[in-house]
Amino acid sequence: MRLMTRLATVAGTATLMAGVMTGTPANAAAGEVCLSVSAGDFEHTAGGACFKPNGDVFRVFDTWADGMRVVAVWGTDYGRSGQCTNTNSANGPQKVCDYDMREGRTIEFQVCTRDGATGPWHRCSGWKETTI
Repeated sequence: MRLMTRLATVAGTATLMAGVMTGTPANAAAGEVCLSVSAGDFEHTAGGACFKPNGDVFRVFDTWADGMRVVAVWGTDYGRSGQCTNTNSANGPQKVCDYDMREGRTIEFQVCTRDGATGPWHRCSGWKETTI
């Protein structure tokens, strides 16, 4: 699926520079679809995001003290898109974003690190698609 041209500029550049990790984070709960993003050394994760289709909830967590934000970037097959951003410090509280999405539709997301609210994107995971 080419969801909104993969939300083009949000992470296209960062994906090219990416240290990509797409494994399931250790703190994934039952029924969640999760991704993680590399801290750049390919030994550590900078953070991750989990999406729970039953409830339409994202959890975004920061696991590396690098000063970066961790962001879940998402879009649906019916044109809705957004970002769930964790601005807490490393190993601080998770950011939970609760949405109301159309059931039975498709969502695609990736997790990225970003330098501040409007700064450059650094690293991103690959895209993950699931049914809402």
